[in-house]
Amino acid sequence: MKKFIISDNGSVGFDTETEEIFSLDTQREGISRIFMAQEPMTVTVKKTGKEYEMSAKKDDLIIVFYDSDFDLPAIVVKSKDWVRNLKNYEKTLQKRKEEWAKNKGKCLECDGDSSETNLTDK
Repeated sequence: MKKFIISDNGSVGFDTETEEIFSLDTQREGISRIFMAQEPMTVTVKKTGKEYEMSAKKDDLIIVFYDSDFDLPAIVVKSKDWVRNLKNYEKTLQKRKEEWAKNKGKCLECDGDSSETNLTDK
């Protein structure tokens, strides 16, 4: 069986039967935008001289490419893992915004109001 290992330092393929390493070429993504359908809809594409329609269901991803060499300038992708990542990312950003708003005007280092911070004490 072959394994593909992704780490903080890079990636490598390993064939467990032959104990040899291999590499996988990266693919040209050329992604311009990613949209998540909030409800079922028809997606009409009129881009790079091409015109077509696609159906998207709730939580489908609509991927738009900026590179005109792709046959399809936009596609619909169904991926529960990608959607989960995006939704968790949105939650994290919202929490950060709320925390920033809650602490606005406060010195986070000294846990007090920034107007009370004495810069000569540092």
